Amino acid sequence: MKSKLFNIDFGYSNRKTAVGLLTLLLILFSHHSQAQQNNRTKFGELKAQRKAFVTEKLLLTSEEGQLFWPIYQKYTDELDELKIERIKSRKMLVKKLDNLSDKELDNLMTNDLTNDQKIVDLRKKYHQEFRKVLSAKKVINLYIAERQFKESLAKRWKDKGNKINEFGD
Repeated sequence: MKSKLFNIDFGYSNRKTAVGLLTLLLILFSHHSQAQQNNRTKFGELKAQRKAFVTEKLLLTSEEGQLFWPIYQKYTDELDELKIERIKSRKMLVKKLDNLSDKELDNLMTNDLTNDQKIVDLRKKYHQEFRKVLSAKKVINLYIAERQFKESLAKRWKDKGNKINEFGD
């Protein structure tokens, strides 16, 4: 049997090879999709753990909670986006370090510093938003809780035998 489009003989042997390759591709694609889904699930679980940890530490009234959580959710979504961008950029920098010119490396570092500044600017912006709904003491307790949560994650990560990334984040 010949395909008229590509003039290829799809005899039994070639058909069997094509089916095998297609099956392999489907398995690989399925595995990749499942890995991405697992990462999204783990990230969602991590966000839920962070919220539970902060909830426990802040002791918000119901009124404070109703005002605070939507702001905090928006803040963490924006912050997580910037941090993911930073991680990707830094991984690329480390991966390509030996193959880039000084000018390219300077540009990457400038972008990295710009991303760091965006994170600082975001924190300043949301600090003002948090202060609109929480006392200064509770906002400071929020920052302490976030730091403690990050440290507990780092400890769990390290206890599992993993290393903290090259940039200490």
